[in-house]
Amino acid sequence: MSSRWTRCTPTVLCRDSWPRRPHLEYRGACLGCGWVSPRTHWMGAGGENAAVEDAHDHTHPGWRDLPVVAAIPSIDSPARHKQAIVRWRAAWERVLPAGWLDQGGPIRTKRSPLATRHVPGRAPGGGYDLAARADEREIPGGQLELF
Repeated sequence: MSSRWTRCTPTVLCRDSWPRRPHLEYRGACLGCGWVSPRTHWMGAGGENAAVEDAHDHTHPGWRDLPVVAAIPSIDSPARHKQAIVRWRAAWERVLPAGWLDQGGPIRTKRSPLATRHVPGRAPGGGYDLAARADEREIPGGQLELF
């Protein structure tokens, strides 16, 4: 298999099986090596997030043990966004495994109950921003660690 992806990179496959209900079926996969999860997840029973997690088990083992960190600030200006990423990395990258973000590794962030979708490409380095469980606490970091 020829691939433009030079490393294992998580993705999700989706199939619409209408008129079956629920009709959307998700499966984790890898853009780098072609791996496809043997498990499928139906919408409403884990769905897309569960498939994303299967893909990360393949591409970034150990992601489940990552600490919950602050979310990346949303800024409209490209220049200000780059500055915000630099500040975020300075505050949080040290709590992640060495080289994690540059290898497309995910981050785990606390979300509101209605915003729990795992978001591709939102982590610095291009990895996923994975929603942490509601009962998990963000680790202390950033300016608070100075006191």
